[in-house]
Amino acid sequence: MLATGWQVVGKGGDALRFATRIFQLPVGLRIPRRPLTLYLARPSTVPAACVVLLKDSIMGSARHFHPLRHPAFQSTDMAKKRPRRPLPASAADQGEALAAALKLHQHGQFPRAEKAYGKILLLDSKNAVVHHLLGRLYFQTDRRDAAIAALQQAVVLQPEYPDALLDLANMLHEVGSLTQAENCLHQLIRLRPEHALALNNLGVLYKDQQRFDEAIGAYRSSLQLDACNAEVLCNLAHALTCIDDLEGAVQTYRRVLDLEPASVEAHRCLVSLLRRAGQHAEAIEILSSWLELEPDNPVARHLVSAGSRTEVPQRVSDEYVRDVFDKFAV
Repeated sequence: MLATGWQVVGKGGDALRFATRIFQLPVGLRIPRRPLTLYLARPSTVPAACVVLLKDSIMGSARHFHPLRHPAFQSTDMAKKRPRRPLPASAADQGEALAAALKLHQHGQFPRAEKAYGKILLLDSKNAVVHHLLGRLYFQTDRRDAAIAALQQAVVLQPEYPDALLDLANMLHEVGSLTQAENCLHQLIRLRPEHALALNNLGVLYKDQQRFDEAIGAYRSSLQLDACNAEVLCNLAHALTCIDDLEGAVQTYRRVLDLEPASVEAHRCLVSLLRRAGQHAEAIEILSSWLELEPDNPVARHLVSAGSRTEVPQRVSDEYVRDVFDKFAV
């Protein structure tokens, strides 16, 4: 005959006193290192499906009694040694642990965050979210191979995980695995056709391979979903410039300035295109409006002087040099 016992998670003395008081039954007591395990000698008095919740005042936090079967109560023909497995933490406990690990991660405490993520995976090795977050952490600490492996594991565990697919594609792109990155983005777009960022990133991937027509198509698809995204508009304008569609590029950069009037990149590129097209007066007009917004901007001041051919400096200012150097050093 099989008998059902109850496994108690918590401090030994409290758990024993609680079980004795609630059930009022003699118990057979075995104390491993952890957790304390109590086996009821008369389990027939307790419904097999019953789960008793300990109150905060007794255990400090909510825990459950989990029904189990123990060889000591089995008949001799069924008594077999079973390997002991560690108790999984409750979902609430894992949620709290993940929130704490994520907070460490967000505050830049990477070694402590990595250790906290590792502890969660010891309890739940198939937690795709933790593998994903570990991938981000590895990338932030310049361990790219480990980052890609962690993200791939997250996608294996949860194939329909948009954030993990997007991050994996970005990291594969970063290390030059362009075909794999493209496959990830296509998988994500099939899963979420409305994912504007994935379409933009696909356009960037195409542009880096000089597949400009495909890049333009991807950018325009992204803009159909998010028409006011200045970053995607800049990407589109740059791709149009690469195929010598100067009119289209100028119009697109003007749209960027409507959205972000202080955009340095849009001003710089638009002035360059207008001068390239021989529209010097319009270029000066754009520069003048730029200076109204940022009168101390060294780039704008230099371009106005050079473009108007009045007070053309013999050399660019130190501020201009620092601005350009900082742009390329990032």
